[in-house]
Amino acid sequence: MHLLSEFRPNEVNTMKPMNLSDFAHKVHELVIEATGGASGVRYDADLFYAKDLLDLAKRVVTAHPFTDGNKRTGYVIWKIWQTPKVLNKDGYQINIEKVMEIIKEDIEWLKILARI
Repeated sequence: MHLLSEFRPNEVNTMKPMNLSDFAHKVHELVIEATGGASGVRYDADLFYAKDLLDLAKRVVTAHPFTDGNKRTGYVIWKIWQTPKVLNKDGYQINIEKVMEIIKEDIEWLKILARI
């Protein structure tokens, strides 16, 4: 399993390891909080087989593991994969603060996706 890290704002520069599936759940939580919709999981076993962030984004969009917000979550994961300085040099530590910046930058687009 690939490891990612979650930025914990109350403990600056402290990283907590997390796998790709857990990261998808965290991004989903942040997306739902920012754009609305139902939180919850339908069937997330496919997420455990993701090879990397791009594969994870594809699996979220096509397998619909969450009750709501699959396209929005997949979009944000894709944007993380694409955005410089969100991933560190080895590509496995992700700063949640930067993820929130991506969500805020694209909030209008995410709200449009919420209506599709």
